[in-house]
Amino acid sequence: MDWILFRAKAMRIIRRWPETAWEEFVGPIFNRGQFLTLAAAIIGTFLIISGSDTDRMVAEILSWQTAFEAFGYVMIGWAIISLFLAPFKIVDKDRRAGGWLEDRYVYHEPLLVDVSVWTTSDHDKGKGIIFRDVEPNSRISYVVELDPPVHGRASSYLEHYCGELDNVFGSLYSGNQKAKIGGRGTLELVGKEAVLRVKLDPKTVSVTARTYVTDFWIRRTPVSRAEAKRFDALLKAMTKGEAPSARKKPSDGQASDAEHDAYCSDTQTRQDISEDASR
Repeated sequence: MDWILFRAKAMRIIRRWPETAWEEFVGPIFNRGQFLTLAAAIIGTFLIISGSDTDRMVAEILSWQTAFEAFGYVMIGWAIISLFLAPFKIVDKDRRAGGWLEDRYVYHEPLLVDVSVWTTSDHDKGKGIIFRDVEPNSRISYVVELDPPVHGRASSYLEHYCGELDNVFGSLYSGNQKAKIGGRGTLELVGKEAVLRVKLDPKTVSVTARTYVTDFWIRRTPVSRAEAKRFDALLKAMTKGEAPSARKKPSDGQASDAEHDAYCSDTQTRQDISEDASR
């Protein structure tokens, strides 16, 4: 048995267990039909009490007290059942959305993750995206669709932090020749986060970018943000014709790490990203 894959699948269930159990629990409660029935019962009881004597009024109140006690016991039992059913719901939802091919999960249809609008003034900006349905530190395949397409006038891609690939593309494409990245690729996530970059040529109309994930691989050894930054520093040095050692002292490169600690000086912070996701 592949214990790493088994552990990843088990953690996928555990992480989604509370949310799924809560959805299962509140589903029957917040039901329009049930609300109408409850409202009719309350109004009917009020009409009965208003035209009744004291004994009838007391009897109605006691019947409501009994009903609330029964409702409380039912809620406790339903909460336990919801917790029990949640893992099966998660597995069923995963099977409906896609399937596992060894350590790779492939969606039947590309999963929409983010929608954003970009203009020509956003060429030096990035937007943080959280891939909520993807496992942390996994490698994803993504697609960024631009509407309108603006063929040959835009680049769209994901990176670990804002500006990670700027130096590489700038060295590969010199003069008036500009790099155009077609909005498809793979990326190893740090946690569940990545940064979307959309660069438009001057005098290009604003576009709507839709980011999809098509599949993800379970990574055997999770990548850290420090490793991603060291890899970026190595790429930059290679484009300058240097050959730095991959093993550097902890003090080396601290200044550059600090520069990229945020996504961009004029972009969303980590708190902004979580707030956007919650909305």
